[in-house]
Amino acid sequence: MNNDKMQVYLVKPAIVGGIAYAASMMFVSDARVPFLGMDLSANVAIGGAAAIGNVASSLAHDYVLGMLPGNDPSMVEMQAAILGPALTGGATLLAANMTIGSITGIRPALELAAIGAGSHVLGSYVYNAVSVTSSRMGGNSTAVATF
Repeated sequence: MNNDKMQVYLVKPAIVGGIAYAASMMFVSDARVPFLGMDLSANVAIGGAAAIGNVASSLAHDYVLGMLPGNDPSMVEMQAAILGPALTGGATLLAANMTIGSITGIRPALELAAIGAGSHVLGSYVYNAVSVTSSRMGGNSTAVATF
């Protein structure tokens, strides 16, 4: 795995997860849930789920969308731009539902999905801005718009 892919699969999800964690601190109660023998904050679970959703969307972009039969290669970037926030929002909603409990009502569900989707978009923006700045300063990163 080259350095650019490692950044997409490690650094970018960490940024997205951190943003989702910060957003969930403002909007979600900090319930404690048992996870692998320890008490885990629901906000940490939401941030982790957003990071996992981001990795899933990167994997779908790199290895699935371009290989679907009948899929137009020129549409892969647009499909990834739609699928990425949707996967991250869905993972965030699933994690919140598993940790906080049953989500009742459409408004709380939409807010939680928006935390994930919004952190995906904002995290992609921050990651790309850092990559561009790093490449201009002589770093090894290349500026690639990834959603």
